[in-house]
Amino acid sequence: MSYLAIEGLIGSGKTTLARRMASQLQWRLLEEPVAGNALLEDFYVAPERLAFALQIKMLHCRYAQQQVAAHSTEPCVLDRSMVGDRCFCALHSRYRNILPREQEVYEECYDVMTAVRPPFLMVYLEVDPEVALSRIHQRGRPMEQQMTLRYLQDLDAEYEQTMQQIAAGTHAWSRGIELWRVPWNYQHTDPSQNAAYQDLVERARRYVGHP
Repeated sequence: MSYLAIEGLIGSGKTTLARRMASQLQWRLLEEPVAGNALLEDFYVAPERLAFALQIKMLHCRYAQQQVAAHSTEPCVLDRSMVGDRCFCALHSRYRNILPREQEVYEECYDVMTAVRPPFLMVYLEVDPEVALSRIHQRGRPMEQQMTLRYLQDLDAEYEQTMQQIAAGTHAWSRGIELWRVPWNYQHTDPSQNAAYQDLVERARRYVGHP
């Protein structure tokens, strides 16, 4: 069955959007595996020590979710995919929280796992890092409150490079995948009030049964 993936910065609003879409479309929702993730909480305390372990764990979780989505008997909405996780890994490699040899191991795993059926549509929420940081502060998750604007700007750069690769057909998942970039700086608390949201819902409906 078909599934779509929603990507974006931390604080972009992708989880809110994923929940709303899944509810309106009556599709299965596969949420980001962060709730109760003790390793993620520890990572924010010591990223230089735990970045690689966290990225491998998250890659495995994403892969498992996408296997479920690819073989589900009902369409699914995925809250971030392996594509997004790889942006985080690349960023921590640049920060030297992940060693070059560790990055090689990650890439080897990633290359194998991209054999899983890709989403029919990847939605990328375009949000300015400043807006994302404001939303992070508003939602008030304790482990995120030390996040800096520089971190979000660098993550945004990694995402931008990846989205360009997908659009150009040079990414491993460029095959058969449509990328839709949606401006999302000014969405209402209720995404259904956004015209772009209505377009997205209608597009998703048209794709059901046509992966």
